[in-house]
Amino acid sequence: MAWFTTGLRSADSLGTFARHWAAMIGYVLQDPKWKPGKSRSYYDIEEVFRHLMGMDFASRIVGEGGFEKVLESFLPYYDDWRKHWLHGSSSLKNFCRFLTSPSAISLRIPAVFWVRSVLTEKGYFGARESKVEDDIFGMLRVVWSQHRNTVQNDSSLKEAFLDILTWLVQRQNPAALELQDDVVRSK
Repeated sequence: MAWFTTGLRSADSLGTFARHWAAMIGYVLQDPKWKPGKSRSYYDIEEVFRHLMGMDFASRIVGEGGFEKVLESFLPYYDDWRKHWLHGSSSLKNFCRFLTSPSAISLRIPAVFWVRSVLTEKGYFGARESKVEDDIFGMLRVVWSQHRNTVQNDSSLKEAFLDILTWLVQRQNPAALELQDDVVRSK
């Protein structure tokens, strides 16, 4: 969080801040010490990496608006990050929560595919322990309310969206059951 408050104040522009932030993310993504492994500091690394990506407390700064273009340009970084870290329940929870923020608008559509991949293709079981279902639903709700036409007109996106929704409905998530009714009515 300190990087975002101090770094943003000391940079002469958002562009300068974004260049320094991108350099830090690029370095961490390339350094093998920052890859998941059997290290006992795995959870510490996962947490610090989430902060660096603008999630957790940093999302109060990055997510609330004004960073839309920056996050759009960081799409390849988020794609690389998710390949290594999104399967962790804390990362999945915080990423889905981050996606509901105004600045994350350009990440939402690709993230539907990413989240679906974690939940369905890898047989994800961490949701109950981490209460991540509510954050996954929150992401779906925002995607449906702000990108409904895109979801309805893109068959692969619609399939991914419905796979996530089905995953939640199978877990008897009450809000997901209501959203399912809304999706069915809108056909």
